[in-house]
This record gives sequence, C-alpha cells and structure tokens, in this order.
Amino acid sequence: MKKLFLIIFILAALVYLGQGTFNVRFDPIIVRKTAFAGDKISYDLFIENADPLNPIDVEVSVQDVIQSTYGSYQIAPAGSTSYSAAKWIKVEPNKLRIPPSSTRKITVEVSIPRGVQGGRYASIVLTLLPPYQEGTTSQEDATRFAYQFKYQIPSFLELTIEGIRKKLEAHVINFEVAKIADIPEFHAYKEVVGTNATLYMVSVLNNGNIYVNVSGEINIKSQTGRVVAKYPIATGTVLPGTTVKLPTITGRQLQPGNYNVRIILSYGGHRPTILETTMTVSGEELQVKEISPAEVVLLYVEPGNVEIKSIGGSTRSATVEVVNNSKVSLDVTADIYTLKYDILGDLLPLEERSKAPDWISVSPGSFQLKPGQSRRIRVMVSPPKDIREGGYYYDVIFTAKTEAVKSEYGLNLLVYVGSEDKINQELVGDLAVTEITESSLDVDVYLKNTGNYHAIPSVTLGILRIIPEREENGMIIPSTTQTIATATYSGEVPILPGEERIFGVQIPFPASPGEYEVVARITYGTEKSLEVRKRFKLAGGEEQ
Repeated sequence: MKKLFLIIFILAALVYLGQGTFNVRFDPIIVRKTAFAGDKISYDLFIENADPLNPIDVEVSVQDVIQSTYGSYQIAPAGSTSYSAAKWIKVEPNKLRIPPSSTRKITVEVSIPRGVQGGRYASIVLTLLPPYQEGTTSQEDATRFAYQFKYQIPSFLELTIEGIRKKLEAHVINFEVAKIADIPEFHAYKEVVGTNATLYMVSVLNNGNIYVNVSGEINIKSQTGRVVAKYPIATGTVLPGTTVKLPTITGRQLQPGNYNVRIILSYGGHRPTILETTMTVSGEELQVKEISPAEVVLLYVEPGNVEIKSIGGSTRSATVEVVNNSKVSLDVTADIYTLKYDILGDLLPLEERSKAPDWISVSPGSFQLKPGQSRRIRVMVSPPKDIREGGYYYDVIFTAKTEAVKSEYGLNLLVYVGSEDKINQELVGDLAVTEITESSLDVDVYLKNTGNYHAIPSVTLGILRIIPEREENGMIIPSTTQTIATATYSGEVPILPGEERIFGVQIPFPASPGEYEVVARITYGTEKSLEVRKRFKLAGGEEQ
C-alpha cells in the first residue's frame, strides 16, 4: 500500500508549555490583520495559567520574526528585519501575575505610519519566570539555577497594509530529491514512512513585499508523458525576501528510469508559477538536474489581470510589462490558452483547455531579456463582428528556459465583448462550518457567479457571540452580539461566469459553550456586496 506523509509547516493556533512547573496556554499564536497606512488597530491575546495551585509572572515584549530553512517562525531582535512592525506596537500590560486556574488578557495596539505599504511582521513574546519562594533551604538554593531559565512563548502578527504597490511575487527556485535516511532533520519520520522513504523538497523564494501562503503540486511523468505520481506540496507561509524549503515525504518508490517533473506553485497571485525539470532514478539513487543560482528563472509580469472591453468588429489593446529578475539572459515565448479554474481556484491542466482563437494575440510573440531588463508587451483583441456578446477569458503564458529548467509565468486576459450596459456582475453564496477545535474554526465560503462578467471577490469573516436576552435589575436587556474574531481573504483569481468557488478560511476561535454566528461579507466590483450568515451552538465544546 502506498504511503504518503506531508509535512506542513504552519504553526498551531495554540501552544502548551509544560516544562518545569509551567502549564500555560497562549491564544492565538498567529494573528493576521489587514489595514491601511495611518490606521490604528488593536487586538487581544489571552494567556491561561492552568496550574491549580501556583501563580505565574509574565513579562511581555515585542520582537521581530524570521523563518527557518523549513519555514517555521522564529523570534528575532526587534528592528532586525526589513519588514519589522515592532516599533509600531505597544502592549498593555507588559508585566502581570496570573493567579492559579485563571486567564488574563493582553491588548496589542498597532499604530501604522503613513506612507508604508506591503507586509510587516512582529512577534509578541511572553517570558515566564516563576517567583522565588521565601525560606529556601541550601538544597533548594543548589537547584535554583534551573528555575532561572527563561521560557518564552511567541504570538506572531502578520500585517497586510493595503495600497496600490502591494506586490505578490513568488518563485520555485530549486527542486531536490533525497532519501529520508540521508537528511538528519527528518529522521524522526522514519517510523512513519520507513527508512527508505523519499524526500522531495521544493525551494520557494518570496520576491514580493508581502507574505504569501503557498501550496501546490508535484507532478511526475514518464518520458512518454504518462503521469506516474502526483504529490501535494507542503503548505506554508513565506515572508518577504525569504527562501523556504517545503518538504514532501512518501514511502512510494519509483521504478528506475528518467522522469519529467512539473511543479505547480500557488501563492495567492493571479496565476501559479510553474517549474519543469528532470529526474533520474537508478536503483535506490535519485538524481535531479542541479539548478545553480545563475540558472534560476525569475520573471515578473505586471499587471496580472488585464481587463479589456470591446465590441465586435473593433480592435482594442493593452500593454503589460515583463521583467527579468534573473542573473541570466532569457529567451521568452508567449502562448495563449483558454482560462478555466476548478472549484478551489486552481488552473485546470493545459490538456483540459484549448488554444485561444486568432482574434487574441500578443506582440511580440517571442523576445529576449537580459538580466534586470524589462519589456512592454502588447496584448490585442479583435473580436469578429458576429461574435456573441459576453465574457471571454484567456491565460497568457510566458515561458523561459535555462539549461536546467523551464519556467512558466503569465497573466489573465479578461475580455468582455458587447455593450457595457448589459454587463451583469452577480454572485450568490453560502457558508458552512466544517471543523471546530478548541482554538480555531474552519469555514468554507461557497460562491457562484450567476452573471455574465467575472468577479474578483474579497471575503471578510467574523465570528459573533450571541448574548441572549436577559434581565438585569428588573430591566429586560435585549439580545446583543459581540465580535470575538475576524479574518479577511483577498486574492487575484477571478470567478468566471458560471463558475463556482470555495474559499476555505481558518479563524482563531477560543471555543466555549454558547451560541455563535459566522458572518461572511463578500465585496466585488465597484459597489457590489453579498452577506451570508450561519448560526451554531456549542455545548461543552462540541457543536450542536
């Protein structure tokens, strides 16, 4: 039986610290916020002392955050990174004592200066030191040193500052294959997948100015084009200017031979980035063509979504810029296919799509870019006179090759042919609560485009606690609500007419018995919005 084990480097929403005499819960560990330059925002963190007998003393500080090679977040000195938000943050209180079996709240205030955009990051760090006891013996004095170690728990802030210069850019820059026994960091998984398991590692560079959430797929094909294996890429967050290795471990062994490998990386941009390379299996040895830094393809296409309105018998055009951020000159070619997505917003394979008609073209269709050079490319639309009115959607692909790899980048061409007053942009939706844990709530937001024009939605989710009608001092207090958590999703992938889309969102949620309502507000177009709601009850921490 085939074994597949994925390593997902996303920090949990809760951390328990049980070392020494500490029994502490910190919630949430990751906080995502969206704001504008000049805004002031605040949020609360909660720390619970679960020890029924002993209090704990806590100091709170603000630090930076960096990533390890395999994507885990780590604390760094405040102000040490180019994307630090530490100096904008104040916490209150910054020192406190938490009694036994008690919970205390820490308020985090963020003052964003004007003139900044993109992503900024910080960590709110709790340092726990147990108080010394009076009247210790000499034997207790001898062990006192052990109690002077500092135990720290971080909560990480991922802050997105909206603006016209938000830049989403991610690249697959390397692909490595090894046996798990040869990589010490992964020896712990040998009992799960076997000592001969294979480790695939995809290196991802975030070359933008905001964090990206990455996911994707590794497709392995024989030399004849037959699909041999498909493996999901471990999901994770990559900070700006950072390279992270995303591992996939499998117990499946490939037959000796030569294989083509296609890596598809989704990162929240308008189109996934794709890298193709080769792999050879000889007995128990696996080899991939080495990708040197000089051979890495780093193309950037701006804008990612090109919208053109036209009428039959006319010609319209738009220009895009293709930038070569690589260290090597690149020969670039352009192809155009129809644009189609699955329900999760992933592009369908080229085999399931067709070439664009003759009235869609790119000029020039091939060109060369030196390192650091950019070129403006014209996209032209010339629909025939008798064409049906409505939306037409295409995937413009720019392909570049080096000796080791072939990489694909591109843009979405969103064309509407006909009278603009006949444009109907309409979404309908629903939502479902899919999973509840003691620290988070998983929600699926379902949308369908019932109009004749594409929509690029932004989804804001909120969890409301329902406070029932009650009597206080002889007065009837009507039912009210309290917002306890929010989350925002915004992307660049359009929902085309007739298409359905599911957005899976996880919200930090300190579960406790009561009645709640999840509210999803979806905005799209210039003035369009949609709101869907779902109520649920928790009794003893379980959904009813």
